Amino acid sequence: MKFSLLGFLLAFALALGVGSASFAGPLLGDLDNDGVDDLWDNCQGIANGTQTDTDGDGCGNACDADYDQNGTVGASDFATFRGCFIAGTPGNSGYNANCDSDDNDTIGAADFAAFRAGFINGTPGPSKKANRVVPFCP
Repeated sequence: MKFSLLGFLLAFALALGVGSASFAGPLLGDLDNDGVDDLWDNCQGIANGTQTDTDGDGCGNACDADYDQNGTVGASDFATFRGCFIAGTPGNSGYNANCDSDDNDTIGAADFAAFRAGFINGTPGPSKKANRVVPFCP
């Protein structure tokens, strides 16, 4: 019986669940230990098991403080975060789910720490969402 390398690799990948929505097992690793393989993680280096990305830019809320989508985290993003922080929870005027980096429906100290880290770094990310490397989102 003759086997091809490509056929073997395809069968191996299917057995591991590569591409499944369940993120079956760490194929390449899970550096941030959030249960999502680094190959699909939308916020590498910061645990975000829910993979929440409310603005849909491919960069998870946990490491995306670029609320105006201009590629950098700056003064306008701070103004947005300030409004979110004052609003605090969903239903309040000014609440913006993009600012909820820890996905707990409250804008608080942990979200400020995540924003601060993005502000100091100057760029959001990194992400490897959808099998594409996005060093800094977007």
